[in-house]
Amino acid sequence: MKKLALLFILVAVFPSVNAIAQQYTVTGCITDMAGIPIEGVKVKAVRSKTEAVTNSEGRYSIELGRKERNLSVSFSGIPPTTIPVNPEKNTVVNFSIFVEMPKDKYHYEQPDMGYYTESGKTYWVGKNDYKIEDLFNGRFGKISYNQGVVTFGRLVASTSGARHMVCNYYLIDGLQVNPEEIQNLDPRQVVSVSVYKDWADVAAYGPAAYEGVVSIITRVGYSAGVKPRM
Repeated sequence: MKKLALLFILVAVFPSVNAIAQQYTVTGCITDMAGIPIEGVKVKAVRSKTEAVTNSEGRYSIELGRKERNLSVSFSGIPPTTIPVNPEKNTVVNFSIFVEMPKDKYHYEQPDMGYYTESGKTYWVGKNDYKIEDLFNGRFGKISYNQGVVTFGRLVASTSGARHMVCNYYLIDGLQVNPEEIQNLDPRQVVSVSVYKDWADVAAYGPAAYEGVVSIITRVGYSAGVKPRM
């Protein structure tokens, strides 16, 4: 299953003090498809091998020789991409670059959890037919998908006869979210989905997690160091 990651690379070329001589400066900002800056992206001059790395705001600045015409942009899990530059143009150039993720970056694992056989399963998107759509077909707990309408949870009746909805406890990149927010996820941004059902695993989240915990890791979260809790 092919996964695509979209990087928006805004490259502004400004002449430095010695631009008329032998060097010029390229500055820019690199974000993901959601517009969130990406830290740690390596920007390297193809000819001179000069390097720069984006900061926490996704920005970088690199000095290039006037004969340099290409930058190589690389990031963990994404093949290097070449971007043309031109010292003669003093304008802002917008790049929209589609990069195909390597298939071997996606896999399926079921960690050994001892007697917790139904808990701690991690479904990595892109392998063994586990897709983001599985969130809506009942594979990951009490979630139903019927004729395009997503219903989260299930109705239960109390001793008084009152009915209320109970559902899974959802985390996106380690933060609790409302179940409805799952519908706004871009499938291309999902790296893994972990399901926790045993009480020993969900107790830390309180009574709200009685139906189980569904933890979703996105590309942004994974790049920031968020990992499935094994």
